[in-house]
Amino acid sequence: MNKKLIAILSSIIVLLLLASGLYYFFGSSNSSIKEEHTKYLALINDSHDFKGGLAGLETLDNDKGQEAFKNIKTEIKIAKELKNADSSLDNKDVDAAKKSLEKVDSLTTDNSFDKAIEWLKEDVTNYEKALKEIKEAKSDDINSILDKYKFKHNALKSELSNKNIKQTEVKDTSEQSAENKNTSSSLSFAERVGKNYEYYADTIRNDVLAKSKRPDGIEAPTDGIDVSYRTFDKYNNLIMLNYTARDPQYNAIILFKLNNDGTCSLVEYGSLQRTIATYKAIY
Repeated sequence: MNKKLIAILSSIIVLLLLASGLYYFFGSSNSSIKEEHTKYLALINDSHDFKGGLAGLETLDNDKGQEAFKNIKTEIKIAKELKNADSSLDNKDVDAAKKSLEKVDSLTTDNSFDKAIEWLKEDVTNYEKALKEIKEAKSDDINSILDKYKFKHNALKSELSNKNIKQTEVKDTSEQSAENKNTSSSLSFAERVGKNYEYYADTIRNDVLAKSKRPDGIEAPTDGIDVSYRTFDKYNNLIMLNYTARDPQYNAIILFKLNNDGTCSLVEYGSLQRTIATYKAIY
């Protein structure tokens, strides 16, 4: 009798231990996946690492993740649009960023991404407010306007500065054309190329730096790139600029060309010669 009782008790104890072990295992696993989820949301909301956060959420798109987070697929879609909006702002494409944020609004059902959404929307709002002020400004000095707004995406501030430069060029063209007309007629083509380059030198540097990015979208360090030489090509119809950096991946050869339509263009050296920027020829 005692042996039977001992056997029964032993079986019960084993079952209890097994049940406890299973409960601990699954409970621990569930807790771990929730911690991962929290970490990935923090990458997006707090660190603004949209690429890393998206990649992390995509690892949860499996049976366990879908069981723990019913909206994981929607969260991934939202994270993708947030990443797109961030990239668009880095590329000065505010309209594309707004479209991505509109998609985010249509997908959002909770406050999981509120901080990231607000972070991106603030730059869009500041850009539009600053642009409106610049267009309405009577003075050409817009530094006081730009100083009022803080941009997380530095490319937006650069774009606003360039817009002001272009507006100033339009205002000044009629005055400068009369002065430069006689000067230009006495200059050779190569001399005109050189003088137009000198006129736009600072603007060109900003435009090149704004386009100098690694494949992952990170901007080149503005203090690490210099024009190491400036030389005419063999036909004297353009200037070759060699931008070099501490990090070789930022190196680039840029061409500055004077066109027949009264414009100058900045293009990447290569078979495609992608245009980076276009300016009105002053000479």
